Amino acid sequence: MKITIKRGNLTDYNFEAVVAVLFEGDKTLKGAALILDKECGGAISDLLAYGDFEGKLFQSAVLYTRGSIPSKRILVMGLGKKEEFDIEKLRGAFSKAAQKIRELHVKKFALSIDLGKTDFSLDKISGAITEGILLGLYKFIPFKTVDSDKETEIKELTIVGPDPKSLDIISSSIREAEIISDAVYLARDLVSTPSNEMTPTILADKACKVASQMGIEIEVLDKTTMKKLEMNTLLAVARGSNEPPKFIVMKYNGGKGGGKPVVMVGKGITVARGGISIIPSANMEDMESD
Repeated sequence: MKITIKRGNLTDYNFEAVVAVLFEGDKTLKGAALILDKECGGAISDLLAYGDFEGKLFQSAVLYTRGSIPSKRILVMGLGKKEEFDIEKLRGAFSKAAQKIRELHVKKFALSIDLGKTDFSLDKISGAITEGILLGLYKFIPFKTVDSDKETEIKELTIVGPDPKSLDIISSSIREAEIISDAVYLARDLVSTPSNEMTPTILADKACKVASQMGIEIEVLDKTTMKKLEMNTLLAVARGSNEPPKFIVMKYNGGKGGGKPVVMVGKGITVARGGISIIPSANMEDMESD
């Protein structure tokens, strides 16, 4: 999905849909919601007045503008109670908003980072919004064949900033959020891929590709080397498979000189079958019959 930044207000441009957010219990509209409401003849205010929308966390409503502004739809999204608001709720709200936009078969939409007064900086807000949208739209469909041609993909997101001085801050935050989301996508893809398509060898190849792209030092230990190092417990587990085991070591040396190293150890298990103590016996029987 392409992400662009524009200066101005949501009412200045023609989009398939725009997003406005409200806090639960707010008596007056703020930020982009206030601007949209004025241009649309009080349509958002009516939602609140009639009790059709309360601003509860993840609550949503779709309004059709009927030509009052260039954009065709307004998706109103609830952020919950302001005293309970945090960055994670903001991320979640825009995740839900993006999913709703996709359900509407909208391919291009826009939002404003003007939420009204909050305790969070502009870079935190724009980064969380971008992460929420990108991660909310994640799908794993490489093996999907039924109705795969009917999948709707959002092609473009435009983030509008009223203050020209803020555009550089927004741009930097968006780029960081895209990097984080790409990494999460990769991890989710690895986890979601079935074991016959994600063997230890394939996983090691994926790791080597990432290391090459990012300038990370990598070493992949094979079965012979693992035997020499007496990694007997891991080798014992690996005997349950015809696939040869791999032990992946990745080193990033981009920290401060003299700084303490950070070591992360993960289990890159490509297939796992827990015992009866972990998986209910009925489920174990189902697994064994597959």
